[in-house]
Amino acid sequence: MQAYHKIIVATDFSPGSEHAARRGQLLAEQNNAELILLHVVEGFPEDLPVEWVGPEDVDPKTYITERAMQSLQAFAERLGITEAKWDVVFSDRGPRQEIVAYAQQQEADLILLGATGAHGIVGLLGTTVCGVIQTAQCDVLAVRTV
Repeated sequence: MQAYHKIIVATDFSPGSEHAARRGQLLAEQNNAELILLHVVEGFPEDLPVEWVGPEDVDPKTYITERAMQSLQAFAERLGITEAKWDVVFSDRGPRQEIVAYAQQQEADLILLGATGAHGIVGLLGTTVCGVIQTAQCDVLAVRTV
């Protein structure tokens, strides 16, 4: 078995993704691997949090990207993750497809997700985690909250 070289943690900023990010950081340190925190913005612009709606004179996609990047940075800082990149992708087809496509594009060899996320066990485990496990071409680790 070879060491991991590029690890992606997909986050929805839930407690489950916090556990996944902590595990991802540990695995990245143990394997001397690159760590990427990824957030998928889905339902743009219909299903965005109210606090992410920007001024009318600003491009909505640019504004949302900046807000999501700020959230990723705060997420990483809160967890003490200092050696990571972060990225935001927009999806009109759903997070599981975007996570898998992003991992392939980045040539990642491990994807981590929280076993439960912002939508609870049915919303996340039933769709995103299972979909990523079924379609990813690399290892996938669903991290349980303890």
